[in-house]
Amino acid sequence: MQKILVFGASGNLGKMICQALKKEGYWLRIVVRSNISIPEIDEKADEKIMLDFNDEAALSCAVSNIDVIISALGKSVSLFDFSKPGFEDIDLKINLKILLSAAKLPVKKFIYISALGAELYPELTYFKAHESFSEALRNSGLKYTIIQPPAIFSAFHDLVILSKKGLLFSVLGNGQQQTNPISEKDLAMVVINAIHTDVPLIKAGGKYIYTRLKINQLINKNNNKRNFSICIPFWLMSGFLPIVRWFDRNLYDKLAFYTAVFRKDVLAPPIGETSLETYLEELKKNG
Repeated sequence: MQKILVFGASGNLGKMICQALKKEGYWLRIVVRSNISIPEIDEKADEKIMLDFNDEAALSCAVSNIDVIISALGKSVSLFDFSKPGFEDIDLKINLKILLSAAKLPVKKFIYISALGAELYPELTYFKAHESFSEALRNSGLKYTIIQPPAIFSAFHDLVILSKKGLLFSVLGNGQQQTNPISEKDLAMVVINAIHTDVPLIKAGGKYIYTRLKINQLINKNNNKRNFSICIPFWLMSGFLPIVRWFDRNLYDKLAFYTAVFRKDVLAPPIGETSLETYLEELKKNG
């Protein structure tokens, strides 16, 4: 039985990865930064370690006696996440600490969930952090797979919150740019399958393609809210961003990220089967 270590297990994707791993019969160790109860994964994990990532000895111990490391660790892009550490602090620096510890041990493989097109935006902190770590992983000497989704469904939770309050009525640009997000459950299976593949890069999107405007409309419809849209010009957002950067760097990095991905189509090979409509219905049903 292969032993798998998951970082980022408390996140939406991490939870699904842990559930899928146990369903497939893997031995599972998870690492968390605080001793909080996470019912969805606590019962799945064979071993749970609370870790301060600044403690090199503890980190080395955490990655020891492990066959495969999976990192779904990253800062949330939610505008409602007000935590102080930025994308560089979490997506890059902490993952680098994990990688450096793993490279000293006989770890068979390292799987990292990045972001589609990260290499195309070196000027944006979100993408630069992902690509910088990916480059370090490629040069580490470890066997690896980097997985790049265009977006996961939980990335739209902010829109769901706004919709419930009747505030989802704007879209950047004309809203016609397309994307094919993938559900966490489907992406988790992509991750599991990557354990036994030699493919270094997997781009994984969902089966269904949506425009940015259509995503808003589906969310409003699911919440029984009226659909109408105000298009926010990119030039207006571009003029607003430097002001935001002056007083809140994390907020700036998130808004700059959204502005970039809303400007063009963000499409990956269709792998996931779950539709956004089905996901939204389940989200509503589960409260």
